[in-house]
Amino acid sequence: MLVNRYFIIVLSFLGLVVVILFGSFVWVYVRSTCFGRQEILGTAKAIVSNETEPEIILNSIADWLMEHMTYDTSHTYFYPVPPFLLWRMSNPNPAWVMTIKRGGCGEYAILFTEMAHSVGIQSRVVHNPSEDHTLSEVLINDSWIHFDPMLPQGKRFNDTGFYERSRDEGGWGKQLSYVFFIEADGKRHDITSRYTSTATLIVRVEKNNKPIENVRVIARAR
Repeated sequence: MLVNRYFIIVLSFLGLVVVILFGSFVWVYVRSTCFGRQEILGTAKAIVSNETEPEIILNSIADWLMEHMTYDTSHTYFYPVPPFLLWRMSNPNPAWVMTIKRGGCGEYAILFTEMAHSVGIQSRVVHNPSEDHTLSEVLINDSWIHFDPMLPQGKRFNDTGFYERSRDEGGWGKQLSYVFFIEADGKRHDITSRYTSTATLIVRVEKNNKPIENVRVIARAR
C-alpha cells in the first residue's frame, strides 16, 4: 500500500513536470505565432518614432536589442518565461526570437533584420560560418552596407574591415574565409570579397603540354 502511494506521488510529479514543460512550449509558440509579428512592428515603430536618418534608426534598433536581448549560444536549456519554464529550441523565426528575447549572433541578426524591414529599411542576414558569426547588411541609397548589431556604436555601420583588424587596433583579429547571404528562394550568394581580399585560383592539368579535360583535382592539407 505504501509502495503504491509513493508510485502515485512520483507519477503525479512526473506528470506535472511534463505538463509544465509542454505547456511552456505551447504557450510561447502560441504567443509568438499570434503576437510576435505585431510586437516586432510595434516595438520598431516606437524605437524609431519620427527619426528619418537611416544610421540613427539602425543604431537605435541595435541599442534596443543589446538592452532587451539576453546573449546565450546554448540551444537547449531551461529558463523562466512567466508563468512557465521553457525548454528552448533553435528557431530562425523572428517572431519566436522576439518572444523569447534570447540567443546568439544569429538570433540578434534575424530580429534586427526583421525590425529594420518593418520600418522600411531593406535588410538581409549575412552568414560567416567558418568564423561562427552572423550579421546583417542594409540597403541604403541602392547600396548594400554592412551592419552588425552585435558590435558597439562606431563599428556596427559600414565597417567591413573590423573583423580582420588586429585586436590592438580595436578589431576582431580574425581572417575571414567565406561570407554569403541567402535569397528567399534559397539561392546562396558569395559576398566574401566585401569583407576580405580574394583571388581566383585556376588549376590547369596538362600531359605532354596538352590540357587534360574532365580531371578531378584533390587538395589535401598536411
